[in-house]
Amino acid sequence: MLHFTARTQRLGGAPARWSSAALAVFLFVFVSSQAQAASLQWDVWSDPQIALPVPRGWHRTEVAWVAERILIATPTPLSGDLATLEGGLETPAVIHVKIDALDPLLQGLPLSEVADAMVKELSERAQAEGLELEVLERGELVIGSVPAVKVVMRQGSTVSHVALFRAEGYLYEVTVGYDEVEGAAYEAAVAPVLAGVQPKAPQADHALETRTTLLARLPAPSDWHVRTIEGALPQVVISKEESAVGARYETGISLLKFSLQQAVSPEELEDLYELWLRSYVAELSGGPFRLLQAGEIQLGRHRSFLIEASFQDPESGAFTQVFNVITALGDQLYIATFEAPVAEFHRLRPIYLEGIAGLQWR
Repeated sequence: MLHFTARTQRLGGAPARWSSAALAVFLFVFVSSQAQAASLQWDVWSDPQIALPVPRGWHRTEVAWVAERILIATPTPLSGDLATLEGGLETPAVIHVKIDALDPLLQGLPLSEVADAMVKELSERAQAEGLELEVLERGELVIGSVPAVKVVMRQGSTVSHVALFRAEGYLYEVTVGYDEVEGAAYEAAVAPVLAGVQPKAPQADHALETRTTLLARLPAPSDWHVRTIEGALPQVVISKEESAVGARYETGISLLKFSLQQAVSPEELEDLYELWLRSYVAELSGGPFRLLQAGEIQLGRHRSFLIEASFQDPESGAFTQVFNVITALGDQLYIATFEAPVAEFHRLRPIYLEGIAGLQWR
């Protein structure tokens, strides 16, 4: 039996903590012929963020979590509730790719220290299960043109080859695992997979135009739908989905303005923005979330505050990623939220950043 443990970063409260938890993948290997590995034919899995070789005929699955996407290729269909990343899955073998949005910690740590944290986490989890994790090999390699760290580990009879690298604002963790007794044939798949991995630059798939709305002018996709609510609490929604005023949407931009009790002076801005951040984090802390970045930015002449976060929507259960931007102008507070499911956010991130850079409150 091949016991493969995949990791998700379930972080809450701070952008800088490694936390383990929850996809245990039990791989029951029933193919043992070296000749079968030699006869593998290959296709390319061309994902928007990565391209990599996978054996022809293998089943491909994508799972989203907080601020991360997971790609899994297996020779047999997966069973179980993948949406929760919990529990065991039965399959002969696996290629596993985790694409993780970078927070300040992951951005700044040397890759060798990221690998150390990974090994420590997996070792502690193995010990909790009465097992032992052994590091067989560590070294450096190049993925495409990007430097990477490789770690080879054994847990029981399971051997996992892991490559870690950063590209395009994300941390990539590519794993090929096999049972060294029953599935030794799959060792031959390690080199072709790791040699063929290619991270991809984000590609904007929407044409932008400057949209002039009740509350702001900003670049936004030209084919998205605009809805306006006027009154004491005016709101503008520019969404991918066409829906009724006030209805929920998955992908889009929300603009909101409300009145403060009194005008905010330049000296008070820092305190206001710090209070906003604490309140925002407190609101998210009821479920799994990650705070990816937070800090002041300049929008034209105006000091503003930006938050990037990912969380599980308490109502829909969907994993969402957002940019939240606030600007205090006199006694008015303007709020812009750029939102999409984690599975789609990577496509829209460049578009949203362009929208933020061009945002002009009215």
